[in-house]
Amino acid sequence: MEYIKREKACEILESGLTELIEEIELGFKQLAEGKAVSPPFINFSTPGLAGLRGHVHFKAGYVEGDEYFVFKYSAGFWGNKKAKINEPTNTDFFIIFNALTGKPEAFIEGGDFTLTDYRTAAAGAVSARWLSNENSSVIGVVGNGVQARLQVIALQEVRPIKTVKIWGRNPEHVKEYIKWMEKRLPNITFQSCKTIKEAVEKVDILITATPSSQALVFPEWVNKGTHITAVGACGPTMQELDATVFGKANKIYADSIDACVVNGDIHHAIEEKTITRKRITGELGQVIAGMVKGRENKDEITIIDLVGLGVQDAKVGNWFYKKYLKAK
Repeated sequence: MEYIKREKACEILESGLTELIEEIELGFKQLAEGKAVSPPFINFSTPGLAGLRGHVHFKAGYVEGDEYFVFKYSAGFWGNKKAKINEPTNTDFFIIFNALTGKPEAFIEGGDFTLTDYRTAAAGAVSARWLSNENSSVIGVVGNGVQARLQVIALQEVRPIKTVKIWGRNPEHVKEYIKWMEKRLPNITFQSCKTIKEAVEKVDILITATPSSQALVFPEWVNKGTHITAVGACGPTMQELDATVFGKANKIYADSIDACVVNGDIHHAIEEKTITRKRITGELGQVIAGMVKGRENKDEITIIDLVGLGVQDAKVGNWFYKKYLKAK
């Protein structure tokens, strides 16, 4: 079994984001068409450190006709940084299996800016391509971590971004974010926001990418025409959007309705009886496959809840391992 180090993974992923977005879009479509296996994931929390619970995920997936199936472990232990210990906050790894023989072919190291991060960012770009206004140019970002960076990098592949407004809990981290992003996307203007409200108001697309366990975004800040990609809350104890935001939305989507009704932001909206399951318009793959309508006019408020699926891991795993073998 091959052992692929994080540095090699980062190199391939950074140079292939445009291709990966197409692969992830295809995966969602294949899932909607019944051509993919994306079983319910294992998801639980642990005590963690410094009062911040750790979140653990085990996912797997396979797409009919692909050469490999994939198993993935990922976790977020944000208390590690707060407790000032020398351990990463995000950990993950992939195991690639031969779909014909079952043989484990490769173990791929995880960490920041590796497969999970990139496939999640690609899903955000796919969501915006299908659900936001085509001329969306002003972006709001709640969060300043790895995913808050990659979501914007992926988004500029599909939308003509001109301005990005960012809010984060620590102003110094926001400054670091802006400095890092300006080097990579010099044609985009990045603005620091003192409040979440400032980052949310008057944007075309809002990205929420935090590990928050309480609501950060409220409906009175959301303007007509806004598309919201909620990507941070991937477990039942996590939340970024107040439940009432869903009451204001014209259309609500999920990567998987079954997964989102027990995890993330949709879960809280249903639990608080702001919406019912029937209020969910459909799944992203259904929109791509033409089974469900996406945005129908420029004034609609759309939300997609992305908790992350095994089919995404299957697609990024297959795509990545083939690129790796070709480059050897």
